[in-house]
Amino acid sequence: MYRTDNQSSIAEFISPFGKLNPNNHWVKIAEMIPLRKLESKYAAMFSEDTGAPALPFRMAMGTLILKQMTGNSATLLHHHVKLAYTL
Repeated sequence: MYRTDNQSSIAEFISPFGKLNPNNHWVKIAEMIPLRKLESKYAAMFSEDTGAPALPFRMAMGTLILKQMTGNSATLLHHHVKLAYTL
């Protein structure tokens, strides 16, 4: 099952710490990826009404990009992401 992610664009996203810096390396990378187009292809791989909901596309894609660009293992990346949400 997949539920479409209605997250705003990266330019419109406001975190609890404020607006993202448009000159940030990761923000620039996010703007280069056609997320909506890719999300529709990702969503088509899942059943519409059975099973547990899949990870949101942005989370799945972002994790893969971070893993590849940083050279971190999936376990280490999971640890860093988990720490970011426990502060």
